[in-house]
Amino acid sequence: MEIITAIIAFLVAIITIGHFLNNRAKLRLDLFDKRFEQFELIAGFLSDIVRSGFVSTEEVKNFLQDTRSAYYVFGCNEEIRTLIEDIYTKAKLYRDHLRTIKTSDEERRLSDEERRLFEWFSDTLNQINEPTSIFTKYLMLDINIRYYVVKLLKKDRHGRGNAKDSNSKQKGRSRQDHDRGQCGCRPGAGRE
Repeated sequence: MEIITAIIAFLVAIITIGHFLNNRAKLRLDLFDKRFEQFELIAGFLSDIVRSGFVSTEEVKNFLQDTRSAYYVFGCNEEIRTLIEDIYTKAKLYRDHLRTIKTSDEERRLSDEERRLFEWFSDTLNQINEPTSIFTKYLMLDINIRYYVVKLLKKDRHGRGNAKDSNSKQKGRSRQDHDRGQCGCRPGAGRE
């Protein structure tokens, strides 16, 4: 009787651990969307400045508003909060330099400062896009999550499993009909 109890307890422990790991993976996947959105806002803002050489007051305000939640989404990471504050501060300063009416002496001094700020934006954009950036650990999916995502992506338009499931039928359509384009969906849907 004690052996049966021990076996049941062991199975319950395994199931509990499985649920824990599954829930943890789901949370990480859910956070990924929010984190990637914030990363895109930050990288996009820097990219716009580097591409156009200009930043407006509206863009600076929108950047600050759009990235309010980044600190919390990235696990209260101080480096990310500091980076966002630096980008905001330097963007305001860059905007102010661009709006300043310059005399010849001021023009040289301000253009040097503008160039330094522009180079900082460019360098920062390159740094956050490197594989070793502060965002990397938050934007990496571990192997288990990738397995589930790939499994979901391999489902064809009819909701069936992956391509190996060639004998399955759903709504009277076979995999062969689907591959031949006779099921009514767009040709080649679900092919890998």
